[in-house]
Amino acid sequence: MRQLRQEGWIHHLGRHAVACFLTRGGCYISWECGAEVFEEWLLDHETACNAGNWQWLSCTAFFSQYYRCYSPIAFPQKWDKYGAFVRRYVPELKGLDEKYIYEPWKAPLPDQKKAGVRIQGDGKEEVDGLYPKPMFDFSERRKICLDGMKKAYKVGLYGNDPDVIKGTWRRLFDDAAEGPTEGKRFEDAMGDGLGNDKKVEDELEGPAENDGGVAEDESGAKAQGGEKKGSDRNAKTTKRKGSQETLDSHIKRSKR
Repeated sequence: MRQLRQEGWIHHLGRHAVACFLTRGGCYISWECGAEVFEEWLLDHETACNAGNWQWLSCTAFFSQYYRCYSPIAFPQKWDKYGAFVRRYVPELKGLDEKYIYEPWKAPLPDQKKAGVRIQGDGKEEVDGLYPKPMFDFSERRKICLDGMKKAYKVGLYGNDPDVIKGTWRRLFDDAAEGPTEGKRFEDAMGDGLGNDKKVEDELEGPAENDGGVAEDESGAKAQGGEKKGSDRNAKTTKRKGSQETLDSHIKRSKR
């Protein structure tokens, strides 16, 4: 966000990270708030892309790969191990060892003193040499959201469903998940068949801190894009891209 304010631009992966963190990655703030800020500050703002991407990443538009939620710790550790980006735009942390650059609150006091920073407070007051503690546990909130999304997909409600129109959808979800819905437990509403499902994080590749988006973006940075791992979903993606290349070639030949 500091880079955005200073330069009017951030990399698309940075935009992804911001969108996930603001919405379903922990803050649970409406995607519209983020879209408004991007509209004001982005030099390359385009209305349709901005609104569409925010809906997509916040899962407001029910992104089918909802388990891709970019971790502010695991994701940058993959791409910027030494924290060069952080050291440039968050100079108060530039003296920290790379071990703590993405988790400064874990740095022992001697390390903080050596780096010339103190991790304390909530960030409401700007004081030189201070950096705030975390707002919340990202991994914990991410798990809650992913489990809720998984249940939402299993319920299979659509906009014209009677339960949606009447508001009785609330009874299908557990009040303990993402806040009170004045309903009953999801397991009670849906029966024994769905209540014993594994947690979403158990089905993800790697530890819970892994945002699941690394493989997608690692190959996405290349010319062909797409995911590396072989699955039915990936096969469909590859097929689509292959047909797209064929179509592009056909158009070029037609122009000739």
